[in-house]
Amino acid sequence: MTTDMQRLNTLVHEQLLAEEEVAKAENALATAKKKLARLSEYVIPDVMEEMGINEYKTNDGLTIKLKQAIRASISEVNRSDAFGWMTDHDHEAMIKTSIVIEKPALLDDYDNAAELTAALSLITTSLPSTENKSIHSSTLSAFVRDKLEDGEEIPLDTFSVFRQVTSVIKTSK
Repeated sequence: MTTDMQRLNTLVHEQLLAEEEVAKAENALATAKKKLARLSEYVIPDVMEEMGINEYKTNDGLTIKLKQAIRASISEVNRSDAFGWMTDHDHEAMIKTSIVIEKPALLDDYDNAAELTAALSLITTSLPSTENKSIHSSTLSAFVRDKLEDGEEIPLDTFSVFRQVTSVIKTSK
């Protein structure tokens, strides 16, 4: 075996070991993330809620607080009701419409906006297209959070509102 072959053989084994190390590290990270989620999203909030407290300071100066996040989404089943409610309550500006057009390859050569605009006009009438109405999830969550904070009534089931309580630790500086 030549020196180059021996060197390559060694490098191949080094790569294999590196791949194994990465796989082990990724597994360890996934396990650590699950443990953190269990503690911060379930165990500690449950204990603090049982104790009737929202904040606690440990003997060594750590402060832990409960933080509530409001998440909302619109399921396919509730889509019509949700968009109807948004429209009826003057919030339709949050509803965005996207149109997807199946563009043939022959349109790849258009270099300027005027040609493209003319082509799109033709395409929208002659090619298959789909229209999709949606509200960005962050926008919807912020909207729901604001309405709830203001004490306004919104259909919680229609917007699949989920309140997630997590614990957040702050160290003293």
